[in-house]
Amino acid sequence: MDLVVNHTSDHHSWFQSSPFFSTVTPWIEVNEDYKEWNAKFQVNDPSSVYAHWHSMFRLRREFKDVLVYGKFGL
Repeated sequence: MDLVVNHTSDHHSWFQSSPFFSTVTPWIEVNEDYKEWNAKFQVNDPSSVYAHWHSMFRLRREFKDVLVYGKFGL
């Protein structure tokens, strides 16, 4: 079993056809399931990690005074 210490630096594929951005050999092993688990599919999945962060960034833009600058009143 391979363990990833920091999952934020784990390789994530963007496309179904190829797990690579370029022809350079990746420094992290490519996941075997890149054809099923990639950004292309997450964009259209409302329960995906992509959808979660998309909504978080939307909230950040919408409530910028509170979430960015900490300005709020009671």
